[in-house]
Amino acid sequence: SAKIRLGVIEKQLSIKEIECHYDDDLLEYIVSFSNTRDTGARNIDQIINNKILPIISKEILALASQNIKVNNFYASIDENKTFNIRREK
Repeated sequence: SAKIRLGVIEKQLSIKEIECHYDDDLLEYIVSFSNTRDTGARNIDQIINNKILPIISKEILALASQNIKVNNFYASIDENKTFNIRREK
């Protein structure tokens, strides 16, 4: 499920001392792509791997290039279905 997959990402980030939080709308957005039995879990992985992880990685790397350590961030999806992350201080 999407929650389990996001949990794996949270655990991976926690190893690097980064906390990840997300809202229920983001979870529902990911789950909405797993409507069919044929591709359900694969669709969840594709959304996470192709849309969410690249944005998270880009943001973390951009901050790291400025010598800013990311300790935690919040991931969400807006009404236009645009994925957003913001660093929490």
